[in-house]
Amino acid sequence: MLTRWAGSFAKYFGSGVIIATAFIHFLAPAIDELTSPCLGVAWTEYPWALAISMGSVFGIFFLELTAFRWGSSKLASIG
Repeated sequence: MLTRWAGSFAKYFGSGVIIATAFIHFLAPAIDELTSPCLGVAWTEYPWALAISMGSVFGIFFLELTAFRWGSSKLASIG
């Protein structure tokens, strides 16, 4: 039988692989669409899809970090 730590590791690792695979498969079409010649010059000079996705990942990370710290402090105050 797996230990609790090994089971959690396998579950979260598997979830991460699935999410990363979906992310990579959605990123290529986004790059193609945002570098289309029908868009203005500002959109074609820089790979905006990559910048937007990186900003989104950072935003989600900081939101999760803030929520975890807030929840931990609330839980500590409850006892």
